[in-house]
Amino acid sequence: MNQAHHTELDPVDCPLSGTNLIEASAGTGKTYTIASLVLRLLLEKRLSIGQILVVTFTEAATEELKERIRARLKKALDFCTGKDEGDPFIRALSQRLPLDQAARQLLNSALREFDEAAIYTIHGFCHRVLTDHAFETGEAFEARLITDELEIYQRVAHDFWRRRLYAAPPEFITFALNSKFKTDSLMETIRNVITWPDLKVLPDPLLPEFPELSPFRRMFSTLKMNWKEWRDKVQEILLNTNLDGRIYGGLTKDKTGTTGREKKVALLMDSLDEWLQGDWAVFPIPDNLEKLTARSLCSYAKDDHGITEHPFFTQFEEIYDIAKHISQQMDRYLLYLKSSFAKAARSEIAREKIRVNARGYQDLILSTKKAIEGIKGKKVNASLAKRFKAALIDEFHDTDSAQYFIFRSVFGNIRRPLFLIGDPKQAIYGFRGADIFAYLQATSEVRHKYTLSTNWRSDPSLIKAVNTLFRLKQRPFLFKEVGFIEAVASRQKQVEKLAVDGRPESPMKLWYLEKDPSGPSGKPIAKADARQALARSVAYEISKLIDLGRQERALLGEKPVREQDMAVLTRTNDEAMLVQKSLRELGVNSVLYSGQNVFKTREAWEIKVLMSAICTSEDSELVRAALATEIFGLKAEDIFLLQEAGASWEDVVFRFKQYRGIWETNGFITMFRHLMDKEKGLEKLLSYPDGERKISNLLQLSELIQEASTEHCLGLSGLLTWVAEQIQSPSAASDEQELRLESDEQAVKVLTIHKSKGLEFPIVFCPYAWGDSEQGGDQVKFHEPKGKATMVLDLGSPERDKFEALSARELLAENIRLLYVAVTRAKSACYLAWGDINKTGSSAFAYLLCGPDSFSDENVVDLTLRLYEKARNKGLRSRLIRLAKESGGSIEICAPPSAGKKVEAIEKDLKEFRARRFSGGIVSDWGISSFSSLVSGYNEGMDLPDHDLFVYPEEPPGSAPLAPSQTEFSSILEFPRGPKAGSFLHKIMEQVDFATSAKSHREELVRNTLADYGYEEHWTEAICKMLDNALEARLDENDQDLKLSLVPANHRLNELEFYFPLNRITPKELANLFQGSYADPSLEQVPERIETIQFSPARGFMKGYIDMVFEWRGRYYLVDWKSNYLGPSIEYYDQASMLEEMIRHLYFLQYHIYCLALDQYLRCRLPGYSYERHFGAVLYIFLRGMDAERSPQYGVYKARPHYEMMAHLRHRLLDIGHGAKG
Repeated sequence: MNQAHHTELDPVDCPLSGTNLIEASAGTGKTYTIASLVLRLLLEKRLSIGQILVVTFTEAATEELKERIRARLKKALDFCTGKDEGDPFIRALSQRLPLDQAARQLLNSALREFDEAAIYTIHGFCHRVLTDHAFETGEAFEARLITDELEIYQRVAHDFWRRRLYAAPPEFITFALNSKFKTDSLMETIRNVITWPDLKVLPDPLLPEFPELSPFRRMFSTLKMNWKEWRDKVQEILLNTNLDGRIYGGLTKDKTGTTGREKKVALLMDSLDEWLQGDWAVFPIPDNLEKLTARSLCSYAKDDHGITEHPFFTQFEEIYDIAKHISQQMDRYLLYLKSSFAKAARSEIAREKIRVNARGYQDLILSTKKAIEGIKGKKVNASLAKRFKAALIDEFHDTDSAQYFIFRSVFGNIRRPLFLIGDPKQAIYGFRGADIFAYLQATSEVRHKYTLSTNWRSDPSLIKAVNTLFRLKQRPFLFKEVGFIEAVASRQKQVEKLAVDGRPESPMKLWYLEKDPSGPSGKPIAKADARQALARSVAYEISKLIDLGRQERALLGEKPVREQDMAVLTRTNDEAMLVQKSLRELGVNSVLYSGQNVFKTREAWEIKVLMSAICTSEDSELVRAALATEIFGLKAEDIFLLQEAGASWEDVVFRFKQYRGIWETNGFITMFRHLMDKEKGLEKLLSYPDGERKISNLLQLSELIQEASTEHCLGLSGLLTWVAEQIQSPSAASDEQELRLESDEQAVKVLTIHKSKGLEFPIVFCPYAWGDSEQGGDQVKFHEPKGKATMVLDLGSPERDKFEALSARELLAENIRLLYVAVTRAKSACYLAWGDINKTGSSAFAYLLCGPDSFSDENVVDLTLRLYEKARNKGLRSRLIRLAKESGGSIEICAPPSAGKKVEAIEKDLKEFRARRFSGGIVSDWGISSFSSLVSGYNEGMDLPDHDLFVYPEEPPGSAPLAPSQTEFSSILEFPRGPKAGSFLHKIMEQVDFATSAKSHREELVRNTLADYGYEEHWTEAICKMLDNALEARLDENDQDLKLSLVPANHRLNELEFYFPLNRITPKELANLFQGSYADPSLEQVPERIETIQFSPARGFMKGYIDMVFEWRGRYYLVDWKSNYLGPSIEYYDQASMLEEMIRHLYFLQYHIYCLALDQYLRCRLPGYSYERHFGAVLYIFLRGMDAERSPQYGVYKARPHYEMMAHLRHRLLDIGHGAKG
């Protein structure tokens, strides 16, 4: 890729059609360009704001885009009305496009409707697609969206371990454990499989066997029995035989009188003793035991007479060789298990998510892709194409193959505008699935390619320095498809320069870390030493700039340099914490953007200690540990004196008991705040240099603990156990547990390069941009160099060496991109560091300064290492001096500072805050209503929807309960009653596949669900019989074919949740709705019944859950499962009895509300919808009364409100001024 392939984008004149790729280098105004294109699409294409799809990567980026686009539209409107002179783009646009009355109307409309703007994250967009096309996609509507899937992954890993290892031979289990094959390694495999949906796993081994294991066991047992008798003689032979001293030890005695031979033979004896001590042999057999084989001894002995005579040595040689061979077989079996798990993990995780009714963020993307390429994909595509007339995809370099497929499928085959905006040089999120190769595929398929090369962010001399660094190589980013177009400084924007004592500082300083003269000559600096030294140097330089800034000697433009002007970018969180520690030691205020889990902090451990002491205040050891925490701040001497003074210690214990009482009575957080106030915890913590950080952690922890206490109903010991579990295995993807920021006002920002992307800072320090690119670990990942560049996971194939080279190449490429992202965050000055540091010969710096200009994909890292070693021998500093000369003075090579002074703290002016007085009014009748809330004042027990949450009488009036001996477990009529039974039956009907004929599947589902709800297994037959009746019963006397068994899973939705805006309604007004000529004549008692309901006038929203909606021959049916007990035989479930039950429990009101919700749902989603043509009926299915032979007269209550009734309900109940959602 080079300038010839890309045209500089002119956002005023570029065509608004077809697919366009915009490569926006760092600081070139990408967001400004997106907002400008949205403005043009509105004015030129006359699109509404809701017809322009804008997709980006993060929630923060989404909010920023919304603000920037809204501001852009407002600025254009102000220009049209003469209130603003506009910016260069708007003025240029006005020259070719009349910004007249029509334009003003379009802009006014866009701003009024801006809440409908289709600006999403990729996950938000996919969630919307799946929700809006639920019937077409067949997605589970009620599935929970989970942010942390760790628990599911662990369950799958442990389940695989149990199934495959528990039944394995004990020898193999020890081999697997000794080979570090544990659930942790399975979790690594899961992360790879989940991150890369199209992952190809290598190798594909056959299932090996262990035919020699049985004879080996017999030999092992024989050797074990003989060893006690043979041991002393074998030891004697080894000590007295003339053996090679280099292998078996010499005969010279040391100061203790012991020879080397005696020591080595003793070690061999101990090793063999240990190997033979268990019931089973330990695999793999220790390598050092080969010295005991006849083969080894004979090869190193001058006289082998004793060796050949004694049977041990030949027997042990045989058993050793077989053990080695079995180890090879076990190694192949281990590889087979790893490969099997990698191939099955995705489907196992999907199955587990279905079981717990959950899905993760990536599932949204994959489900959308599946929907688009599925049977109804054309319908979904057409619907999306009809809704969105243009699309702009931001951060496209962070896409993956699934995301690219979605956008290419929906927008790629039509002329409408699709803009893909990204920068492959900033693709740094490969660890979470962003695939630069998907971007490169797009570049090969897109005809219109543009670039943005004007840098609006950085100082011109800093831009020159960056250009110099990355033009050192013909392929600075390794892949020939990722070119480097030098940025050009903007002439319209002046960036503040860093100057000290009136002299401009070099915009890029590259510290060269010299080796310690006192250290070993010729050896590079250890990485750990380099990290420590550079952390101190960063702190020294920052403290110096702060000090000079306070003296107004260090300036950015005309403003003094302050803490908030500086940021330190690191590769890892550990490096970030190391830098913050060094800054803290010099009194520099800093804030850490780490993404670390709060349960991994010291404060989490301290709060656990504190909770333990409060729970068990009788345990003086626990109380002493709590007093030693930073909240109490007592030293060991203070605690000792307290215990010696009996009365004082009793006071302490009494206070802890009081805290326990508050905890038990008022909850954890009330107790914790009381404790912090009583013990003056805040004052003590603020005395520490990082006091704000500690307080922030403790407050966050207290909120999380209180939330867990409420959500899981945990008592004292349960909550303490929960905290211990979180500390042991903190939630990796939980936003709530991510470390909150302390105040970043007047603070140096410390963050990883990954977190810095999209941000900018006046002064940037990048001390650790020299990470190596060498592949580590057992699992090798790389993209296939040919074809579709599929990601491959190699677990141990014969070509591993070749694949490791490809993997290292990709890692080196990402390290170079990380360096580019780091240096382009700076506006005025950037500090880098390098030196003769151990194992950095494959770093980004090493490649740019020493690497090859021509190479094959497989050997670039190896070549870079060799060339780096040559340069190192000649002196690396000379390379840097040459770089500085080429930069024309924009890069300075210097030593890192080695000393600095502490920054004096500035006293803050504390303002007095007062709470504002509330002078408004609170609307009392607005809220979220439901059928349950409307009828909750009704004085009879009722079986409300959603799993029979209300308890109705255990026995109907006038019926006698059956004696235990009379109970028949074969009849659903005798099944227990009550809300638990209702929930159980609802769960069965929700989970059963109506269309499957596999009886075994249904029986397994019933047995498992009975166990989950605590019912005995002997009810299985009765429930299965009930299922058969329910599924085979005819539901409509006018349609002989309508049965649940003919409804496939993708034609039904379970637990359909709805909200609709509700007009103000009173019981009287609600009753009047059922008095018109359009009302069902069988419900003549309804108005009178409704008037007995007691609820306050309500408005706001109506909420509910419809048990099931299914589609049959173009009509949509509403189903509610009822578990009500009406009587001991089927005759009690006739039409008259069911009608009486419908009226008695006000179910008629329920189904009218549900019909209105479903009608509105279909009206919003089904093109050409008509109630009379598309609405089927309401079906209340009384499960205890279902009989396949006698339906639909028994067990099925069917109704279909009149069209005029629905219109009346819609007019009176639905607040049309708001939206409705389902």
